[in-house]
Amino acid sequence: MPSSRRYLVADDADLDALLAGLVGRLDLVRHRPRTERRTLLDTFDWRVWRDGGVLALERTGRRGGTLTWRDLGTGSVRGRLEVRRTPRTADDLPDGPVADRLAQVLDIRALTPLATLTGTTTELGLTDDEDKTVARLVVEQAVVEGGGPLPTTVELRPVRGYRRQAARLAEVLDAQLVLTPDDDGIEARALAAAGHTPGGYSSKLRLALDPDATAGEALVEVLRTLRTTMAENEAGTRADLDSEFLHDLRVAIRRTRSVLAQARGVLDPEALVRWKDEFRWLGAVTTPTRDLDVWLLTLPELAEGIDEALRPELAPLAERLAAEQRRSQRAMVRQLDSSRCRRLLADYDAWLADPGTARGAGAATPDAGRPAREVCGARIAKAFRRVERDGRRIHDDTPAEALHTLRKDAKKLRYALELYGSLFPSDDVAPLVKDLKSLQDVLGEFQDGEVQTTSLRGLADALVADGAGAGVVLAMGALVEHLAERQATARAAFAERFAAFDTGRNRRRARRIADGTPRPAHQPRREAS
Repeated sequence: MPSSRRYLVADDADLDALLAGLVGRLDLVRHRPRTERRTLLDTFDWRVWRDGGVLALERTGRRGGTLTWRDLGTGSVRGRLEVRRTPRTADDLPDGPVADRLAQVLDIRALTPLATLTGTTTELGLTDDEDKTVARLVVEQAVVEGGGPLPTTVELRPVRGYRRQAARLAEVLDAQLVLTPDDDGIEARALAAAGHTPGGYSSKLRLALDPDATAGEALVEVLRTLRTTMAENEAGTRADLDSEFLHDLRVAIRRTRSVLAQARGVLDPEALVRWKDEFRWLGAVTTPTRDLDVWLLTLPELAEGIDEALRPELAPLAERLAAEQRRSQRAMVRQLDSSRCRRLLADYDAWLADPGTARGAGAATPDAGRPAREVCGARIAKAFRRVERDGRRIHDDTPAEALHTLRKDAKKLRYALELYGSLFPSDDVAPLVKDLKSLQDVLGEFQDGEVQTTSLRGLADALVADGAGAGVVLAMGALVEHLAERQATARAAFAERFAAFDTGRNRRRARRIADGTPRPAHQPRREAS
């Protein structure tokens, strides 16, 4: 049997009579009810839930309490942490193995309170001949703040080493007509009552385009999906809850610009000119804050690459970056609040609701009514050929700008594969994306080193002007050297990564995508490079 079993009590059941009957039939000891108030926490993208767990903070003081991490499937406790205040990030957790495991799940995302339950919990213990507790029943009657009362639940929690006794208790519970299996769990119902859908948001793009859609219909559906992602991340970006809100917002903006750039002949050309210009502006508005976010995220890792004695000297740099990030954040929010931004988004939403040319072809949109497979497949193949051509031109002495251009082209190809990939066989799309990601990793490492080195030199000048000592300058110089080493390593790895992408197998995949005809699933094809 599972390590726990959960039941719902019928709304018209007499709970006291039920419990009295169980106590009279079994060796159950009924403890005094206790009042509990607990808050369910998770990240915006449901990392705890997706990992199969749930976090609940039971208040034991004005700000702190006990943070319990349970397994959703079994109800077993993964760990408990005593916290002085509601944790916001993994850095707020106390040291220890439980916190370390939880930090791996959270990564850099912030925890947010999602639902608060108040109610009464009654525990009944099943004892043996020696008065040892061999299983527990936990009865909960709870109300979600702002969401109303929840059904009463009964949970069987076995004690390790006493599976037979717990199985006997489960048989008795299964026979009770007023009890039905609880497949969802109180946490899922509490979240629903508070207006949340567990797992409802993911930073991973989830698109399943209609294989019979026209190009106009498909592109508009993609743009609408990306606009939804922007809207979902706007509040978190404004509040600066964690850096991933801005990251996801910017990815949606970049993908939107990529779709618009590929929409020639499909969508209204006058609208495309406006939206491309406006989203270029919106992307530029958000760039400085994101660059500083990346600095703050990567500085601890970069610091590990320099002499340990110099690392404390980087404190003024970290403080400067944090202060600049706060200023940049405020400036970005002012731009998001501007009349230009409000007008852009309102007009864009109105256009997405009725883009006109998505319904059929006109003189300016000859490809709007063509099958999406044909149009999108041809544009993916064109982007593939551009990456292939530009990559072959790069050698050991090629200027850095060429790698930067290739990086942008590779990103456009990856966006096209991710956005339109559901129209084509996954065994063609997925391997292409995998090889492309590997290539992008070294190109991104190289470009990040270029940008951060330039940024560091400017920051060093500013810190010196503010009176920074020689130790700070030495530490930042060591950082520049470390970045140069990472760049050199990335550049050295480029040829191997590009060769893994530039294969006959991938060219055949791109050609099949360009054909626009999905290969039947019952005819798998094994290929060699």
